[in-house]
Amino acid sequence: MRITYLFTGLVLLATATSCLKDQCEATRTFIAYEPVWASSEELRTLPTEAPRALEDPGKLYVLGAWLFVNGAWEGVHIFDTSAP
Repeated sequence: MRITYLFTGLVLLATATSCLKDQCEATRTFIAYEPVWASSEELRTLPTEAPRALEDPGKLYVLGAWLFVNGAWEGVHIFDTSAP
């Protein structure tokens, strides 16, 4: 019986305090990323770099004869596995 009174008191307390209005006046600033769009011609003329060692490789993706390796803070490394 005591547990029932305790439970009823907690429910009443929760419903009574849910009607209070927030007194928060904080301002939050967010940083958002915007997509960079490129045409297919611009994608074909992307600059390439000389091969270098992978320091912190991430996930691997295989699409046909291509191997894509996500490098942490470096970008995507693309390998052609058709001609070893």
